[in-house]
Amino acid sequence: MLDAIGDFERAQFERHLRDCEVCAQEVSELWAVAALLGVAADAEPPARVRAAVLAGITATRQAPPLVHEPQPAAGIPRRWRTRAAITVAVVAAVAAGVVGGITLGGGPGGDRGSTVVTADGRILAAPDAVTVTAHAATGGTGTAEASRGVAQVAVSLDGVAALDPAHAYQVWLIGPRGPQSAGLVRPDAGALVSALPADVDHIAVTTEPATGSPRPTTPGVLRFDLG
Repeated sequence: MLDAIGDFERAQFERHLRDCEVCAQEVSELWAVAALLGVAADAEPPARVRAAVLAGITATRQAPPLVHEPQPAAGIPRRWRTRAAITVAVVAAVAAGVVGGITLGGGPGGDRGSTVVTADGRILAAPDAVTVTAHAATGGTGTAEASRGVAQVAVSLDGVAALDPAHAYQVWLIGPRGPQSAGLVRPDAGALVSALPADVDHIAVTTEPATGSPRPTTPGVLRFDLG
């Protein structure tokens, strides 16, 4: 399907397909999915989405998708089972990127189901998306990209001083209920994307223990006013 095998292996697999209805059906379905993916993403993404993705893929490791391999039919060589699992994983990953926006990487989670990624297409493409930049007292900048419509915010640090292993930067969502932890974020390592409650109007970044704190314990390194 992806032309990743040589002529000898291809001939072996094609002979197997002639005798295995299950595999033949699966290959047919994968071809159909691949054809749909070729025309599914025909919109030109915003320039900053492409720039963020290209910048992030050099430093962010993508978490592998969860694939539950079905019990193979008798007589199928193990190498074909492995190749089939890889093919399904690739198609699933591409489909997820087309349908749900670009989401790369993994990292420390926050209290509100946050995750570390390089960009979130849903935020950047939202009509009400806003970008707020703040300068850290120790140098570097922070950026908060938020959308009330999709109820999400992405916070990233650029050029901010790295901390020792015992400490980390923690993001706080601030509103009438007080500060709520959104999770931990590392400088120059992608954005922390978190749910954005409707009553949150400020975001702060503080220095906390490496495992995070239930409440801020130091003055803010960065502060963003969402208005």
